[in-house]
Order: sequence, then C-alpha cells, then structure tokens
Amino acid sequence: QSSLFAPEPEAGGTPHAETASEVAANSALEPLLESPELALVPVAGEKAFVADRAGLVSEISASDGAMLDKLAKWAESGVVYLYGYREALAAGVFPLPADARVRDLETIHYMLHPDRGGSAIEKTLGAPLPQGAALAAALFSLYDGMQLQLDAAPELGKLMTELDVPLSRALASLQRGGLHADAEKLKKLEADLTAAISATEDSIAETVGERINLNSPKQVGGLLFEKLLLPPVKKTKSGYSTDASVLEELARLPEPLGTVPGKILEFREQSKVLSGFVEPFLKLAQEGNGFIHSTFDQLATGTGRLASRDPNVQNMPVFGGWADRFRECFTPSAPERTFVAADYSQIELRVLAHLCGEERLLAAFREGRDVHMETASWVFGLPPEDITPEQRRFAKVVNFGLLYGMSAHGLAQRLGISRLQAASMVERYFSVLPRVKNYLEESIKAAKAAGYTRSIFGRRRPLAEVSTVEGRGNNPIDRVAVNTPIQSSASDIAKIALMRFHEVVNREFTDARIILQIHDSIVCECKKSDAEAVEKRLVETMEGVSVLSVPVKAEPKRGDSLKEV
Repeated sequence: QSSLFAPEPEAGGTPHAETASEVAANSALEPLLESPELALVPVAGEKAFVADRAGLVSEISASDGAMLDKLAKWAESGVVYLYGYREALAAGVFPLPADARVRDLETIHYMLHPDRGGSAIEKTLGAPLPQGAALAAALFSLYDGMQLQLDAAPELGKLMTELDVPLSRALASLQRGGLHADAEKLKKLEADLTAAISATEDSIAETVGERINLNSPKQVGGLLFEKLLLPPVKKTKSGYSTDASVLEELARLPEPLGTVPGKILEFREQSKVLSGFVEPFLKLAQEGNGFIHSTFDQLATGTGRLASRDPNVQNMPVFGGWADRFRECFTPSAPERTFVAADYSQIELRVLAHLCGEERLLAAFREGRDVHMETASWVFGLPPEDITPEQRRFAKVVNFGLLYGMSAHGLAQRLGISRLQAASMVERYFSVLPRVKNYLEESIKAAKAAGYTRSIFGRRRPLAEVSTVEGRGNNPIDRVAVNTPIQSSASDIAKIALMRFHEVVNREFTDARIILQIHDSIVCECKKSDAEAVEKRLVETMEGVSVLSVPVKAEPKRGDSLKEV
C-alpha cells in the first residue's frame, strides 16, 4: 500500500498570528548561516530577507553572487522556513534545500484549511500576514503553531511531506517551461473571429430589421420576447432571462422562430472565444516570446484539485469549430517534437467503486468492461449487446451525476425526461447497486459527525470553512460531503502520477518536458523519436499509482497540437 496511508488522526487547535511590529534587517548574513534553521522571504525576485530563531534578520540581494554562494552552501544541510515554496522554485533566484528540509507555511496552512488559500490565511491567523522582514522574523512561530495542530493528524503530515511539498518542483517546472503558442495562428484566428462576429451581427440585424447591442441582456430580452414574441422560458428579478439554457431551448423551436436565438448563441460563443481566450493568450504569447507561462497551484481548491491561473490553461474551450481552431494554435516548440499525453479513464468512478465496495462495479473495472454500458444493462434489465447509445448515455449521466449530488430534478433536466422518469431511474440504479446508495448516505453522516470530509489519503476538508456552495440549491453541504472525498482522492492520484513522471522525465528523457496537467490528464512534449518510449513510461507511471481495489487505466494519445491530444 502507499505510504500515504496512516492511522486516523485527531483534531487540533488553530494557531493565532502574533502582532508583527516593524522588523529591521540589520544583521550580516554570515552569523545567521551558523544556524541549522533559517527563514527566507524573497521580495520581487530582487532581494530576500533571511532570519534565524534568535530574531536576527539580514537582507540579501539577488545580484550578490558571493552571498548566494554562501546561502547555497548552507542549503546543502540547512532547514528553510518560507511562505510560498512553489513560487520560490519557479522564480529560481535563491538557492533552496531539498524538499525534506523545506517548511512552507503556505502548504501547512492549506493542509489544515484547504478552503482558505491565499489571502484567506488572515481568517486563520486573526491578523494580516506580515510582510518582508517582519514575515521572516515571524515564520518560525507561525509554522510551529500550525505544526502542533498537524502533529495531531499524522495522515495530513505524511500527505504534506510526501506529496504537496515535493509536487511543488514539478509545478514550478511546468510554469518555467511554459506552453508553446503559435502566435501567427492566433493572429489569423483573431482576424477570422472578428469577421465572423461582425457577420453574425449583420445577419441578426438583417433578419429582425434593427441593430441592437447583443451584449446587453435587456436589449436581447426585448428583441426576443417583445418584438419577436417568442415564449419567455424563465424570468429573473431584472426581467427576462436570456441565459444559455433559455437560448438553447428557443433555438430548438421550428424555423423561423429558432433562427435568431440560434444566431445569438453563435454570437456569444464567437465573442467568448475571442475575448476570453484568443486575445489574452495572443498577448501573453507575444510577451513570452511564443510561450505562455501559467501558474499551476496545488493549494487553491478545497478538494485538492490542481488549479491553473494567469492564464487558466485547464479551461480552454473544447467543443465546436472555433474551440478546435484555438487548440490547434498550441503546438510543440520545434518541428521535430510532438505531444504525448495520457488521460485517466473514469478515475472518479473507480474511486467510488473502491470506497463503496459495490461488487458489480468492482468486477466491471477489474475485468475491463465498459462500466457505462454495464450500468445501463443493470438499470434497464437488458443484456449489454441490446443497450442503445441513448441508454448508455443515460447511464453515464446517472453515474457521474451521483458523484456530484445531482437530484432527480437535475437529472431530468440533463436527460430531457420527466422528473418522475428520472426518479424512477435513480431508484432502479440504487436497487441494483445498493452499496453505492449506502456509501453516499454514510459519507454524509460521517462527514457531518466529524466536521470534515476525508479522502482515502486522509486529506481533510472542514465543512464549516466551505464557502463555495451558496446558491446551489438544496443540501449543498451534502453534495460537498459526497463529492469531496471522491474528487480529492482522484486528484491526489493524478498529482502523485505527475510528481513521479516529472522524476522519470528528469532521469530518463532529459529532452522531454511536461507542459500541462488538466485534472485527469498529463501532456508532455518530446522528440518524435522518443515518443513511443515516453508514452510507454507515462502510461506505466500513471497506472502504477495502485492505491485502489480496482486497477487504474491511462489512455494515451499523440499529436502535433492540443486539439489532437
């Protein structure tokens, strides 16, 4: 079993920040280097404050090579305390010790309070996080206070030291290397989208006899429901709703009624791809000499899933012709190179099978059968060979919907069936997979009793700190309690694979590099001559994270653009 498993921990208290007064950096560095432990606070990549436990603080310059050499010598055996290990690695300015001798306040705080990433640490500290020299002087006491709490949760401590801290090296490497973008293709796409948007606006104006601001929900509502007299699907406090679901329903009306709503949908999609993706990515590519350097953050989500920002490269458009053209703009950095990728197959359903112990699901995964086809067979009472594509789609929606706490009402909307039919389908599903129902019910009870959710690795999420469930219908905390252990376990499996494959690449394929991690998939770039060997090792590494009672499966792809992988 993975060494990330450990006994169930007990809860602990929360440290409070000490009031930080002005701290002067008036010590020489040399006396501090005699200490086995130092705090390091880089500032804008230009300087750093270094402090010891006695309260001495020194300021060093990033341009002082002699000082950096002395710090590098100290780092061979010293223990460093800092805030933001991944950022410090990505900057690559100041020498740092090996992962095992890094004490990162940002990471330890995240382990205890995953819904309080970034500036929300102030809620935990009860005061603003000190800055500069004051932070260097305060890091020891702040970290020690949180370490006391982590000591009462051994699983969290192992997760931090074996995954969340060392993963920082792989993420920093992704950020530094960047994703290659073909600026000329992006420019051509920008021009084509601009022309297409103008043509769509002209077409709508010609059809309705007037030109309106298609970005104004009020004007669009007036056009559709007052001038064209289309049936209003739903209303909001401010008037008619013109959201995507309304436009999609109206677009299904017989011609010519559905024409204008369909064109407005087209306009919105074109505008979204242009302003939300093409324009900002083109600007970043030009600024980065053809490369886009996203920040991959493992300390930003309550479930533990990796996040991407500045820009978000995990959320590129996927569906439609414009989305395809956008993804075609991201290519290997040289003609002799290619992309190799692999994606975990149904990883969250495999985690569910592991957690609930439902033998039918376990057997389907162990024997490599199509689990959605099998589910449809069980639910509809037909042999798999008689299941229609539509019935398989229904089963797939039910399988994944249950992971996210989807109600019969939500299921009915997704499938386009009545609520009664949806409720009957859920009832049938639970009758043939009773342990799934039992797990879903018991996980809610256990989380509420403990006050936190718990993944198979022991990652916790305190329910009282979840602040992202407002406005999501009934029982949002129940949905968090059901989904978080599943999504958290799946994301940790993917992160372990990423960390291990980063080591494989550094050891075996020095010309290759990982360029993306998109939830359940890893994408790397390598020489075309190495593609087969890289693919083999990538699949082996991903499938080698064997912590479930069912095998995990990674499906490889190769291609010369992100569209192809």
